[in-house]
Amino acid sequence: MENFDLGRTSVNNLLENVLHFLQKSLIEISEENRKLAGNHIVQTQLMNDLLVGIRVSVMLVQKIPGFQRSRLKSSPTWQSMCELLSIFTKFLTDDDLLQTIQSTSGLAVILFIKAMFHPPEKIPDLVSTSLFKNYTLLIIRHMF
Repeated sequence: MENFDLGRTSVNNLLENVLHFLQKSLIEISEENRKLAGNHIVQTQLMNDLLVGIRVSVMLVQKIPGFQRSRLKSSPTWQSMCELLSIFTKFLTDDDLLQTIQSTSGLAVILFIKAMFHPPEKIPDLVSTSLFKNYTLLIIRHMF
């Protein structure tokens, strides 16, 4: 996409559709991978497909100017990004996936959070609150 203006313009114009396609593809590939547990040859290809889908999502957020924060709020693009963020978060905790997929998903989560939330200075508080809130609830549950 670096030197391909027509491609960049096309993806930018169809960004909502591209994100929806990635979202649907990642879900379907993940489900197919679960169904074919034990078939290592097919699972290897599916894992590769998942990795490519995650990397394409990351590349879009990095390269497409359509991810300006002001344009995102309450838009279908925002909803698609939220869904992709949710998918990447699930991949982080899925022990059936390869570690490369989990670590790439972790990078995608960070990148999506940076692209979606403003101001960036508040991101550490957001993450900290989310982590400690869950941790505190876990401690309270074990106390009773």
